[in-house]
Amino acid sequence: MMEVGQILLIICAITSCLACATRFYLRVIVKKRFELLEFALIFATVMQLVLIAMQLRIFELLPTMQNPSNFIEVQKLFFSGTFFYFASLWAVKISINFLHIQLTRRFQRIHFLAVCNLYFLIGIWPLIYVTYFFACWPLERRWALPSGRQCPPIVHAWDFVCLSLIS
Repeated sequence: MMEVGQILLIICAITSCLACATRFYLRVIVKKRFELLEFALIFATVMQLVLIAMQLRIFELLPTMQNPSNFIEVQKLFFSGTFFYFASLWAVKISINFLHIQLTRRFQRIHFLAVCNLYFLIGIWPLIYVTYFFACWPLERRWALPSGRQCPPIVHAWDFVCLSLIS
């Protein structure tokens, strides 16, 4: 039986795919406007779909978390899912920035800041991946069973606060 969370994930996936497909059809197919903004949104949607598939697998494993191998698989899915989350989030941020750049073309100073912000976002994206990947070394400590080998709690706070909210 499906849980409410799984149903919500599927509804979100269908809604975002329909919105993205409609936008792509109207702007690229009908109006013949090939802009990076559209392709950034398509990339974000694909990353979101991969993340949703991983989350559906996590929902399947939740009832059997007492099994150590299932616990480790869930932790690995969370860890790898974060990379898809960041990719989707950054693609949306970049697409919004493309929109800002289009809207500020007549305002030289603001346009310059929008372009600088785009370069900042693109430049910090790999830095975030590297920081998240190496924040807890060796990687096995991220999904170690409670045995004292786990990463300290500050690593998880760093992951969220510094990597998601700073940009």
